[in-house]
Amino acid sequence: MKTKVLAIAMIVFGFVVNAQKNFIKDVTVSKTVAKELTDSNGNSLPPTNTYKIRLVTRNTGTVTGSEYLAWPDNSQWRLRAVNLRGTTSNHPILIIDNNIIKVKTNHANSYSVRAFVTELETATTRPSGTIFGSSSQWQREVNNLFYTDGNVGIGTNTPDSKLDVNGIITAKNEVRSKSSNPAILLDETDVADKNWHMQVNSGDLKFYEVNDARSSWSQRMVIKPTTGNVGIGTNTPSEKLEVKSDKNARIRLESTSTTHSSGISFRGKRDNSSVFSSHYIGTDGDSHYNLKLIADENMKFQTNSTVKMIINGNGNVGIGTESIPSQYKLAVAGKMISEEVKVQLQSNWPDFVFKKDYKLPTLTEVENHIKEKGHLENIPSAETVKKEGFFLGKMDAKLLQKIEELTLYTINQEKKLETQNTKIEKLEKQNAVLKSLLKRVSKLEKRVMSNE
Repeated sequence: MKTKVLAIAMIVFGFVVNAQKNFIKDVTVSKTVAKELTDSNGNSLPPTNTYKIRLVTRNTGTVTGSEYLAWPDNSQWRLRAVNLRGTTSNHPILIIDNNIIKVKTNHANSYSVRAFVTELETATTRPSGTIFGSSSQWQREVNNLFYTDGNVGIGTNTPDSKLDVNGIITAKNEVRSKSSNPAILLDETDVADKNWHMQVNSGDLKFYEVNDARSSWSQRMVIKPTTGNVGIGTNTPSEKLEVKSDKNARIRLESTSTTHSSGISFRGKRDNSSVFSSHYIGTDGDSHYNLKLIADENMKFQTNSTVKMIINGNGNVGIGTESIPSQYKLAVAGKMISEEVKVQLQSNWPDFVFKKDYKLPTLTEVENHIKEKGHLENIPSAETVKKEGFFLGKMDAKLLQKIEELTLYTINQEKKLETQNTKIEKLEKQNAVLKSLLKRVSKLEKRVMSNE
């Protein structure tokens, strides 16, 4: 049995050898001089057979060479580079010029190129594996180049997938993954169990964190088809962006620049209008505001249908109320508590009381006003305060005016008291002198009385 098999193999081998014609040609070419590759008799290669052509540049200090396949396609030559060795400009090249196979280089100087040609008299229109061996696994049809056997390694001789690249891949147009669940895996080899898997599943674009063994999958984000809704911590986002967490669900926007903004902008159309209303929450460089309102619209902060705070288009704020009188910047329906309140009036502070031309009311005038009106002058009555309230800044200014007037009254009284004290001291001295004189007079009277 073995003898029969061997005999059959020798017959087939002899058939293949007899079908091949090998010859060698030498041509001198350059970048500008291309010469035809002819057969051993100097005739043009007929576009009816298939050729395997190996080229070697001779008399050069670099190792350069190439291997091509040439085959006919409807009487037109077709070429495919199988193996190219060397990257210098004297690399030997095959070209087709007016349906003639020619040899050239990319160097300006002339070089001798030796061609080793294997001619196969066959009717096939493309190279096949049985003729050219493993080199035929690289196929080119029209504009497509593909490999038909095993894995392809670029930068590695142990590819573990259909295409294994040890280096950077650059795509000028796009990179596609086509399957029932197309995916891209980012495998960080120097950190254990920290890999990312991006996959399309039922139209959803999902992002997973996976371990090295691919046994633990944790979904981190999803982008829904049609709506484009993004979910973080949820697989069913009902809004354009929905974030869920069993702890703190937060979104942080941060800009390290002191002149650029960082925040969230809300923009939408008014009812039955093409005009947009915009609201911005964040910081805007050196302005450092926390909330910005754009357009003549109200911004409401509410729980269900109950408005807790409102900012209208004029920048007026209402807390606990939507009714804000136009002349007020802040309306509060309820109590306020604060450790400190600063009031800064645009009008003058009542230090005018201390000026020389200020007419200080007499205490009699003050007394008469109180008897007539029942309250201090320029101070609202209890009835007025109950009905209309009062302005804190203006009231503080009026009270300060009264304090300053009382200060002047006190100073005046102090001056009068000092004057009176001076007079009293003078009278007391005069009184002491009189007492001393009276004593002397009394003594004299006694002496006179005794002499009589």
